Amino acid sequence: MYSYLKNIISFSSEKVLLSGVAYTITLVYIVCLIITYFIGESIQAHAYLLWEAFFLFSILVINFVVACSEQYLYRNEIPHRVRKVLETLDEAVESSVWRENHYPHLCAPFSPCVILQWTYRDGE
Repeated sequence: MYSYLKNIISFSSEKVLLSGVAYTITLVYIVCLIITYFIGESIQAHAYLLWEAFFLFSILVINFVVACSEQYLYRNEIPHRVRKVLETLDEAVESSVWRENHYPHLCAPFSPCVILQWTYRDGE
């Protein structure tokens, strides 16, 4: 779990969508907006400060969720695809019926292909 989060919020990785510096600066900016809201004197700016902090926080959460999704795909996409291909191959092997007429004729012209070379077929 730690390495998973480390890859999402990294200060030096090239694979992250937002670096750890961008996350940190955005969080500091959100905290500053909230503090300014509580200690500020201008009534007109109060509502905008909270809405801006909420908007930045929601964008930060969306970026974090997208980064988690990208990291999950990066780690699991190839194994899932390989598993799906293997399942498809297993289904094809189970459902296929191999008959004598599926083989190429033994007197076919010579070919560099391995499948057209003389071999034992089904023990014959």
